[in-house]
Amino acid sequence: MNEQAKQTSSGVCAYLKNLGYDTVDAEYYKIIQNWMDWYMNSLDDNHKTQYWNGVTVRSRVIKSLGMAKTVCETWANLLMNEKVQIAIEPETVNTRVHQILDANDFEGNTNELCEKYCALGSGAFLEYMKDDEIFVDYIMANMIYPLSWDSTGIKECAFASQRHDKSIGDYLYIQMHVMDERGLYQIENHMIQIKASGSFDELPLPEGMEPITYLNTDIPLFQIVKPKQVNNVDIYNPMGISVYANAVDVLKEIDTTFDAFDSEVRTGRRHILMAGEGFTMDANGNQHNVIDDNEEVLRMVGEGGSDGGIELHDFSPSFRISELKEALQFQLNLLSEKCGMGTNQYEFATKGVKTATEVISEDSDMYSTLKKHEKPLDTAIRGMIRAIGYLMGTDIQYEDIQIDFDDSIIEDKETERKNDQTDLANGTLRPEEYRSRWRNESIEEALKNLPQQADVLE
Repeated sequence: MNEQAKQTSSGVCAYLKNLGYDTVDAEYYKIIQNWMDWYMNSLDDNHKTQYWNGVTVRSRVIKSLGMAKTVCETWANLLMNEKVQIAIEPETVNTRVHQILDANDFEGNTNELCEKYCALGSGAFLEYMKDDEIFVDYIMANMIYPLSWDSTGIKECAFASQRHDKSIGDYLYIQMHVMDERGLYQIENHMIQIKASGSFDELPLPEGMEPITYLNTDIPLFQIVKPKQVNNVDIYNPMGISVYANAVDVLKEIDTTFDAFDSEVRTGRRHILMAGEGFTMDANGNQHNVIDDNEEVLRMVGEGGSDGGIELHDFSPSFRISELKEALQFQLNLLSEKCGMGTNQYEFATKGVKTATEVISEDSDMYSTLKKHEKPLDTAIRGMIRAIGYLMGTDIQYEDIQIDFDDSIIEDKETERKNDQTDLANGTLRPEEYRSRWRNESIEEALKNLPQQADVLE
């Protein structure tokens, strides 16, 4: 963990405790930083090695495949993509909320947030109003400091962000979402500057920023989202863990094996070994530089042969690519399993396009894990939409929000649609329900747009 990050987390935790809040121990943010190092592929300690070449000790950087980020990209693309649909009733509210989501690039930013909270264990949506416009911020784990929580989740939370001002230098802006004795939220704003000693100075707030904003609602303007898995790093901690938290050793083995590929190619190239005379004497015995300076294959070794001739030796070792490939594939399969994706998510050879039914059968682990991961994201998005509704002056209930995650990559949508058509035909599914599900419309929209039932099946 770099010194600035360590100083920031320790300083924020100390400041919050000074205000009377017991937040997550500062040591946990060191663990988050380690996950971030793997995600950013910035691992000096894990990717530097030394060896003895017979003369001296040499240092070398181990090559990395960067699979930590790849795993997070995979989950993010499964959880949030362009096919995820959100419908809200009534239609007038649906239109306004989607305008706000589009203005905040909800799809793109949420995909990025999914990738980051899969890497770092936690993330957050944060809603606010500025100049009569509603905005959504997307917060990473290292900026989140829980203040109170229970079995249902984090109830009060502080968010710390690094800022810079040319007159005062670096400082931290801390926004605290806390509840009063009535259970209603208020937002406290603080600015602090952390000293090298770990102590801090509180700075005056900028002009126009109120110390406290009273919201007078029990609807939080923040939503914590994390992978749906138990935090076995600290089981009493309300923060989540990285999807690869229990696969770090596998990531190390993958990079060690991948590095062996590089070593195999670098050290196993063909060499022509030739006595020294061949480099300085032509066929007529004249002394001058015979070998091109750019020649990479020829290597000079020793003197000429016993009969005075120039000896040539062809050194062409066989590559162990097949063995290394098998070893790397084994480690990739293990990583896929450890990260909840089944055993065949990452393969070297493409064996053709699989049908959704085959994928469900072969990747039942991925399917069940995806459905688990969707639940906290679904809850967070619903909470975000409720918060947007509060800022709009509209009461949006959870049951008014319909979120359709795209499972077409691993779910047999065609079979599901045929089953719904059967239910529609026998009367167990209403036409507006069918249209709402397959046209991504609210029930209100579906009723308004409903054609004759014969056309609905098209």
